[in-house]
Amino acid sequence: MPIRVVQRCSQKLSEHYYRYGQLIASRTNLLLLLSFSFISYFSLPVIKRQFSLPSIHLASLDGQCWQSSPHVQFDNSTASFNYNIQQIRLSHIDRPITFDLVQQAHEIYSNIIASEALFQICHQQDDQCLVQAPPLFKDEQDWKKHSSYTNVQKYESHPFSIYANISFNQQGDYLKADAILLSFVLKQQPDTFIIWNNIIEKIQQEFDMVHVQQEPWRKSHWYYNTLDTPSYILQYKFKLFPYDVSSRVQLLVIAYIVIFYFVSIAFSRSNLIKSGYTFGLAAVFLSIACFTTTWGIFDKLGITLNDVSWPLLLLTVNIACLENVFLLTNAVLDAGCDMIVKEKISRGLCTYIE
Repeated sequence: MPIRVVQRCSQKLSEHYYRYGQLIASRTNLLLLLSFSFISYFSLPVIKRQFSLPSIHLASLDGQCWQSSPHVQFDNSTASFNYNIQQIRLSHIDRPITFDLVQQAHEIYSNIIASEALFQICHQQDDQCLVQAPPLFKDEQDWKKHSSYTNVQKYESHPFSIYANISFNQQGDYLKADAILLSFVLKQQPDTFIIWNNIIEKIQQEFDMVHVQQEPWRKSHWYYNTLDTPSYILQYKFKLFPYDVSSRVQLLVIAYIVIFYFVSIAFSRSNLIKSGYTFGLAAVFLSIACFTTTWGIFDKLGITLNDVSWPLLLLTVNIACLENVFLLTNAVLDAGCDMIVKEKISRGLCTYIE
């Protein structure tokens, strides 16, 4: 009795699929349009959300060199004769820098930047001298928090630019640094060095700064040194994506290449299929569309796939799609040769259901 019920259901489904096959075979363009619209409606939102750049990352794309990769090597860079970089190096003699020294460095920076003489010789951007120096921190905890290189937003206070021999942990948090660097970009003018030396002498007297090389006999909690750094012109290209091609994407590409050649070779010998490679591309598109559409439907229903292992998910989807491709194609090819295409598709769907 149960077997007869199953046979009756199978027969009724075969009749319905036969008529369905005639319908889709006579309206292929409409079927392709509806299928593509259905796939796009569910797939595009999840794909766009998966590959879209975070708003924080977009907001920080303002010419920051640490978010770029060098377009030319430093050895092939061009020396710039229009600018000169003067640096003040602050450090303790026998230990890493402290929060007190960072505060002292900010006071020195604020005093220099307020000098009218500096505006005569500095390179200005947006009516401000181009300077790299530590900002004003609330306390030691705030200093260490904003000295991490993972959430930097301004190039003038980047830890790689204002600290010498800096160390981070695996999470990118600040550990220690040997010195603080105050960098001033100056224009190449005849009186640039005279004005700069006058500024340094004034600051040295006001803060009682001890030069580590010129006054080694004087005892102090911290010392300073001046550095004349040559400037170079480097070309950069932006990394618009926040990540490189991951191993998952590489594995997906390899998997779909294997599927493409496997399907193409399997059906290339059939005389009823015009191009095995085109059929292989169709199989790859079907596999990707099945995955993204299912993902989009789950997303609409509020179901997440975070707990599912992605290799298992990839394997399951591809195996199911390949099985459907082989079963449907073989069913249509084995339906017979002495009939029109419309009839072959109808009979093939009947055979597939049975």
